[in-house]
Amino acid sequence: MRQIAWAYASPGFAIAFAALPLYLLTPQLYAATLGLPLAAVGLILMSTRLVDAVTDPIIGRLIDRTSGARFRKWLAPALVVLALAFVCLVSPPAAWVAQQKTDLLLFWLAATALLVSLSNSAAILAHQSWAIAASSNPAQQRQWIGSREVLGLAGLILAAGLAAQQQTVAMASVLGLATLVSLWAIRRVPRGDDGSTREVQRPLPLPHPELFHRSFLQLLAALGINALANAIPATLFLFFVGDRLGLSSQWSAGLLVLYFICAAAAVPFWARLTAVHGPRRTWQWAMAVSIAAFCWAVFLDHGQFLAFGLICIVTGFALGAELTCPSLLVGQLIAARGHHGKAEGQYFGYLSLLNKLALAFAAGLTLPMLQYFSYQPGGSAAQEATAGAAAIASSEGLLALQLAYAGIPCLMKLIALVILPPTPAAAGPAPVAGLHSSP
Repeated sequence: MRQIAWAYASPGFAIAFAALPLYLLTPQLYAATLGLPLAAVGLILMSTRLVDAVTDPIIGRLIDRTSGARFRKWLAPALVVLALAFVCLVSPPAAWVAQQKTDLLLFWLAATALLVSLSNSAAILAHQSWAIAASSNPAQQRQWIGSREVLGLAGLILAAGLAAQQQTVAMASVLGLATLVSLWAIRRVPRGDDGSTREVQRPLPLPHPELFHRSFLQLLAALGINALANAIPATLFLFFVGDRLGLSSQWSAGLLVLYFICAAAAVPFWARLTAVHGPRRTWQWAMAVSIAAFCWAVFLDHGQFLAFGLICIVTGFALGAELTCPSLLVGQLIAARGHHGKAEGQYFGYLSLLNKLALAFAAGLTLPMLQYFSYQPGGSAAQEATAGAAAIASSEGLLALQLAYAGIPCLMKLIALVILPPTPAAAGPAPVAGLHSSP
């Protein structure tokens, strides 16, 4: 069982490795390195993610309608397209860069970012749904999801280190190798574990009123607000570390790696808590820890890297629960509503839609807002090199960056914690045996 769990989890590395640079490296690469307008980059990223987001429920429905090894049929081609599109995203045509073809580079950004997002969506939806559809046993779900998130964190750790230093060639090579390994590994997962009984199930039509019950809508609201609270700091991380704290790209890479290492190390701890107290209570504790630590980033000043490192350790530790509990909460809801084997793709499709909307608004709202408040990438260096009114304008931009990076996300997480719905009670004539309920 453990070997099957790791075989299932193997694509998590490639998916996470490709996803992080999409919203971490892309703004820095196209705005700071290539010199494209910051607002334009933000609006393009928001637009492409919005287009991608609305397709997630449709992709989920198509996955539900696929017979046989439905998850493998979607996951394998999605991984191949994702790897190819990622290479194009981080490697814009050299001639356009040399000639400063702004319009063409913006078009390239839009096209490649959309393709990366769409293929990443298909891979994520198939992968997440697979763990829930494979079994109604919460212990097996925790094992599969835990293994998936550990490998996903490993991908994030390596991607964070390479993305912070803009090592695009190395990133493309690692992703290609990880994709090949994943394609080989998922063939080892027995067909019976990815839906061999699907022929006797009838998937729900799209959209279906049964999905939009109060508990699911409330859960979506909490997860969506929390996703936005996570997406904003991810979008602004390199700007904050470089301009507010005045640290080099090597420090940025080290802090990101530290953050994700702490998350990976914390997964077993949160898994034990989840088994005893349930995913809802565990996730609430993790969000409270994250808020208590991250709010201090609002007060950091230039050069306070030790304090920020401590914040990264604590919030990374809390991330271990935030990566696993949402999927388990959705799995509980699916089982309680009697939709196991019929609508996993749609449930996770709507969840993915919210995550994409969060990423879209994180880039499309915060980057233009920062430009409005006179923030410019490299503001820390500009403040040191200038005096008087120019230095004041630069400091105001950095203050806006600081509030957007930490203040707004903490408030959003607090709202998500408060509105998180109670654990759903089993509905229907035949509740799922062994479904764990948190107190």
